[in-house]
Amino acid sequence: MPFEELLEVEDIIAQISDLNVRNDRSAAQIKRNILGSNDLIDTMEESDWEEVCQSMISTALDQGEPEFISDLIVALFANHMFSAVMSDELMSTSSKHIMEDDDKPIPALLSAILCAHWPRQYAKAFDNVNPILYTVVCIVKGWIEVVGEDTERYHKEEPKPKYQTREDLQNQKSEDKEEIPESPTKERIVEEPEMVNLCALALSDLCDTAQKQLWVNWMSLTDEIYQCIKPSITHNPNLTGDVKARLLDTFIQMSQWTKHRQVGIKHAGVQTVPEEDNN
Repeated sequence: MPFEELLEVEDIIAQISDLNVRNDRSAAQIKRNILGSNDLIDTMEESDWEEVCQSMISTALDQGEPEFISDLIVALFANHMFSAVMSDELMSTSSKHIMEDDDKPIPALLSAILCAHWPRQYAKAFDNVNPILYTVVCIVKGWIEVVGEDTERYHKEEPKPKYQTREDLQNQKSEDKEEIPESPTKERIVEEPEMVNLCALALSDLCDTAQKQLWVNWMSLTDEIYQCIKPSITHNPNLTGDVKARLLDTFIQMSQWTKHRQVGIKHAGVQTVPEEDNN
């Protein structure tokens, strides 16, 4: 099918979400039509991109097309306004998923975005490099934090003993003599058990849909999820039996991912999100 120039925002939305239009066109054709309509894309305002991004997310969640949409996100990523709006929409939709307990497959969309074919130089979760990946990683880390902090109320791992040299011991003695003011303890918000369970399920769903590709592309993030899930299964009384069973299945799967290390692992960077002082 030849290239179709799109003249209105509604035409882009129709290409993305209208099944009557999509049935006659391949995903590659739709992407080519959208990217080729430069005259339209270059003049789109923020409100136009909001409509398009909402349509894309709706298509991913309601029509079961997370891979198609994640591929389109990568293609449109170079447009800075699109990236900013899509980041906001993903954050809003993910918050709604947890706060309102909707049954939309948000984790499947986020895993598709994380494991999409990003150009190597943009496959990093830094706000100034790739705000979309940065937002997705922040969302996942938020789920980890909710589950992890709730588990720590009931179980705190003892730090492993560290081998100390004579110089280390001497430095420790000199430090003990100095009066070091105690750092203020960060006030933790105790979340409702329902929210903790929803965040735990979201982590499980994310891993179940991404499978080993999550570890291949995001080793550090996967390790954080693994370390969060492990104690929550055995020590968090707020998690229901069904949720713990799901987490156990996920934990067993994750344990298998690292058994056969493959060559060519991507080392994607993750920007550290500064902690805010809630005091």
